[in-house]
Amino acid sequence: MNRMQAWRNAEAKEHDRKSVWAMLAIRDTTQPCPRLCDSKWLLLTRNTALVGIANTAWTAWLQGATNHSSTHVERWAPVAVSDKQFAGYLWTRSGGGDNSMSKARLLAHCSAAVRPRADIKARAYNLMLELSGRAEADDLAALMEDREGARALMRATKGDPEDVTRERMPFILETVKLAAGEFAAEAVRLEKDRQLAEVEAAHSREIERLRIEAEQVRKSHDAATKLSEVALVQQQSEQQALTVQNEMLKANLTQAATAEADRRSRILQEGLDAGSYMYKSLRWAIAIAFGGATWLTATLSATRPELAAGLSLVLAVAGFWFVPDVLDRPLGLLAMRRLRSVVSDRDSSIDVPLQLPDFRRGSWSSTK
Repeated sequence: MNRMQAWRNAEAKEHDRKSVWAMLAIRDTTQPCPRLCDSKWLLLTRNTALVGIANTAWTAWLQGATNHSSTHVERWAPVAVSDKQFAGYLWTRSGGGDNSMSKARLLAHCSAAVRPRADIKARAYNLMLELSGRAEADDLAALMEDREGARALMRATKGDPEDVTRERMPFILETVKLAAGEFAAEAVRLEKDRQLAEVEAAHSREIERLRIEAEQVRKSHDAATKLSEVALVQQQSEQQALTVQNEMLKANLTQAATAEADRRSRILQEGLDAGSYMYKSLRWAIAIAFGGATWLTATLSATRPELAAGLSLVLAVAGFWFVPDVLDRPLGLLAMRRLRSVVSDRDSSIDVPLQLPDFRRGSWSSTK
């Protein structure tokens, strides 16, 4: 059925499609029918292309509806034949011995018994269009729309589109004119003018409708564009404000982090100062206590108590100060405990380094 897409006339295409489907529906598919005379139903047409389409559809229908093999299905009688094929079939059935009717007359009678062929009309119209122009071609088309004109065309061509040639076109035109009459062409021309005026008026109305719709679409598009621009500007403003807020927040966080770090450093330094002060105070207290004990010993054992006592005191103090740091670690642990106590009193969340600082110099660099 897809081969009918080339049909230009939608009404003819629909009519031919329904004809093919009707023949497929009424033909018997239960019993094989190899003879044309026994098929009961037959589609007779001048359109050889339609004959091929109908027979192809019939073969496909049989293969889908019966269980016979493809070879057996091909032996079934065709569902459609052309007028010439049917005329030849009838002439053959009569034995071909009846000389009272010539082959040409037989074909002409067969052609007159069926509907005029659209392909012959189209061929005649196109050839007239090529030879004489659109006006003459339209006149011929109007004449062929008349029943007698169409029959005259089929008689003049014997139902064969190959007979529509440049040489035979004047004879065909005269034959159709004599059969249909000039009044038909004038009536069809007036009808075409009326239809053309209606089409032009409808075309003008459609153009105006499209113009109005286009204007409405343009206005709505402009409004949407303006709204989009306003929304974009607002979004950009909000984004800029958000960026400023983020920068301010980052600056505040940086400032707070710096202040917190300074506070922690200050607390640690206060703890370190307290530990260093305790370390130095204990060191001086031990040195003085050791010197006083040496001086007391010297006064009891020397012959010159005053001079020996002074020298013993100086030597004891200097000796203890430069003695290897035997008592340095206990003093450092006591100073570290004081440091932790001061830091814990200020802020218990501050972590004090585990390594002992240099309490002599009052710095966090470890002693060697």
